[in-house]
Amino acid sequence: MTTPTHAQQLPLFLARTSFRGQFKLSSGGTSDYYIGLPHHTLHAEGGRLTGHAISSWLEEHLVDRRA
Repeated sequence: MTTPTHAQQLPLFLARTSFRGQFKLSSGGTSDYYIGLPHHTLHAEGGRLTGHAISSWLEEHLVDRRA
């Protein structure tokens, strides 16, 4: 079995750390869900996965555009 890429691990980590059900909004209303990205990106593992995923994406999509 191969190890998942950072980009594949990222949504799983996001679901585990940042997803909240039945969230009360600042307006007083409620939402069935809330995804708190600061919880994700400020977490050491979340920041690492995000950085690696972005770096890989940039390498894949921008490598041929360098002058």
